[in-house]
Amino acid sequence: MLTVVEVGRAGIEDPGLETRKAWVPVSVQVLTPQLAERLGLAGRSGVRVTRVHDGTAGLRLGDIITKIDDNPVEASQPSDEDLFATMIRQYKIGAAVNLAVMRDGKEQTLSVKLGASPRLPREMKKYEDPNFDFRVRDVTAADQSEKSWAEGQQGVLVEAVREGGWAALGHLADGDLLMEMDGTPVPDVETVKKLMERIAEKKPAAVVMKVRRGIRTLFVELESVWPTETTQMKRGA
Repeated sequence: MLTVVEVGRAGIEDPGLETRKAWVPVSVQVLTPQLAERLGLAGRSGVRVTRVHDGTAGLRLGDIITKIDDNPVEASQPSDEDLFATMIRQYKIGAAVNLAVMRDGKEQTLSVKLGASPRLPREMKKYEDPNFDFRVRDVTAADQSEKSWAEGQQGVLVEAVREGGWAALGHLADGDLLMEMDGTPVPDVETVKKLMERIAEKKPAAVVMKVRRGIRTLFVELESVWPTETTQMKRGA
């Protein structure tokens, strides 16, 4: 017996929202023995603040967090990188905690009100265009911070560009921030989807996209060859 299976592209489903957890708006690294010795804190454990996402917590870049409400943050090995976040998640959103912090060689206590963890990339809505072969998703707060985009910068993140597709041939790239399409701002994925559906109906010779790539802003022109009615009839024959 010969079985023929026609495999199509799997549709992108909305992953839905995950339960929010308590969160301190900073990124941290483990205070390893080597790092502790270099900072003059030999024998100490904890985490070092490497990025501040929201200054309302009162934490600063370089702060060493050693305790949460008198509970030691016993992080000293790379495998302990999630320990701080795990300890914070034991509290409720909105709760106040006291963090023991080493700053400029002096220990102090900061009272921090815990916020809700930001949405993760896997939770964000996505859209994949079947004609130009690229996928975009809505932007997270972490994207804004990591890529140093200005506060309020609108756009969607280009998550994937299929090799050999029209988007790839037009030099659209993974990681681009797509801001406009043919002069129309695209603040979210839903807007991109509607514009691409309209483009598929009108079948223009090219689509011009305004993107941000690193520190540069540039225009990417995506050309396409749409199938004619004759071609479609032949395919259906």
